[in-house]
Amino acid sequence: MSKTVRAMDSVAYSKYGAQQMAILNFIVCEDGAICNIEIENPEKISPEFAKAVLAAMRKSPQWMPALVKGKAVKTRFRQPVVAVLE
Repeated sequence: MSKTVRAMDSVAYSKYGAQQMAILNFIVCEDGAICNIEIENPEKISPEFAKAVLAAMRKSPQWMPALVKGKAVKTRFRQPVVAVLE
């Protein structure tokens, strides 16, 4: 996150604050891949933090898919990600 902090200027830092929370919506597909990643509240976080959160999610290893009657299915997640930028 230190790159994110360095990328923020003083205006962005004062506008969004040192603690920010991104609400992510994404799908875990049948094979465990993460797709359709979206930030639900982009207006409440700095563009630098949004970029860092999306990059981290895209690098995420595969997840365990949900199972229904023993068969893998797509599942939608809503996950908050909080960071304290200092």
